[in-house]
Amino acid sequence: MKPLKDGPACGLTKKIFLEGIANGETMSSIEKAWGMKYNTIHNWVKKWELKGITPEKARKLLEQTGEEPAQPKGIITKPGVSGVGTAAGPSNYKPQADLPEAVIKANPKLIDEYVLNDIEWFTPELVIAGPVVSLNKSGFTFNDTATAKLGLQVDDALMIGVAGNKLVLKKDSRGVKVKQATSHSVTVQSRKLASWLTKKNIKRRRYPLRSENGMYFIEVEVSGR
Repeated sequence: MKPLKDGPACGLTKKIFLEGIANGETMSSIEKAWGMKYNTIHNWVKKWELKGITPEKARKLLEQTGEEPAQPKGIITKPGVSGVGTAAGPSNYKPQADLPEAVIKANPKLIDEYVLNDIEWFTPELVIAGPVVSLNKSGFTFNDTATAKLGLQVDDALMIGVAGNKLVLKKDSRGVKVKQATSHSVTVQSRKLASWLTKKNIKRRRYPLRSENGMYFIEVEVSGR
């Protein structure tokens, strides 16, 4: 008799799923980040009896099991969120995500990050799920999760400020007008804004949207630092 599966083949567990939801991820972003087929996550949510899960409910469930929601370095996804290491790694690697050993052996390509003798290996790929803000030559683009978190709608206005290595984002009528990017995402485009960011040597790339004390921001990389 085959043992009952307690999660999808990609290695996602109920605990990791709850941690992701507790930290603001969506089922769609988790499904994409873990490379699951369409609707796979919804089937497991039903099996785990988590239908209608919200960040608040996820935190309560984790507290009931004595677990604290993990604080993601970027956003909780499958291993390799910071894109460090090799595909397989040596036998004594230390994966960043808490996956069962059997899953790791069966899916060596899942492991993109390990720490060996205090050496952290680098590769250029960066996988971010959840709320993401993309900086480009025209300004900002917000994915669906970031758009929802900020409560942005077309014709809203967004102010952008700098505090150290943080770009602070705030809805304000004095800011730059918000435009439609796709059906669920928005963009903020301005030549003056793009020029302002360039002068501050801020690298154009994708950044996870963070929040602290009701303030939304992204931690940016600055050239020359």
